[in-house]
Amino acid sequence: MAPIDDHPTRIRRWAVLLPLAAAAIVALYTVLNNAVYAAYLIAGRHLFVPPSVDGRLTVASLPQVSYGQGPSTDTVYLVDVPLWLRWLCAAPLLLFAIVLLLATILIVVAVRRFTTGTSGRSVAKPWKILAAVLILGGLAQGLVDTAAIHALHEHYEPSVVFNSALATAAFTIPWSILAFGLLAAAIAAATAHGTQHTTESS
Repeated sequence: MAPIDDHPTRIRRWAVLLPLAAAAIVALYTVLNNAVYAAYLIAGRHLFVPPSVDGRLTVASLPQVSYGQGPSTDTVYLVDVPLWLRWLCAAPLLLFAIVLLLATILIVVAVRRFTTGTSGRSVAKPWKILAAVLILGGLAQGLVDTAAIHALHEHYEPSVVFNSALATAAFTIPWSILAFGLLAAAIAAATAHGTQHTTESS
């Protein structure tokens, strides 16, 4: 009998691992970038500049402030903003970083279970958790971002327009996160149904 060549198996494994590893690296870079940016906002200044350089940030650096906002946000330094308000404005970035980190871990676990031939409910479980993390995390991020926008309205003159990239008049909604959460819920339902069908057939 001719020896079995497992080379195609190795190719298929690398075809899964390489893009997954690349996506994980990009996600971790984004997590780190958001965490550092949040630290800058909380401190009110750049953290890695020489003492001779004025590293203070202005209110215009806040993610809740629309790009090109008027001079009223370009002349107020973040170090003069109350610490609780800086934390509130940075919290959506931290929540997004946490959600993205958890989502990356869960997707890696889910794909690994697919590739190792794991069967049963454990295949759908990571997708269910991922859906909950994305939907609840997205809603929490939107709620905190909305609270930050309203707090900025109270702290500054009401005529200043504070906004985010995806916002309504009353509530900031991270549509993309919620959409991916619903997609993960659909994958979880389909995976669970497929597993149940396979079990019944066997």
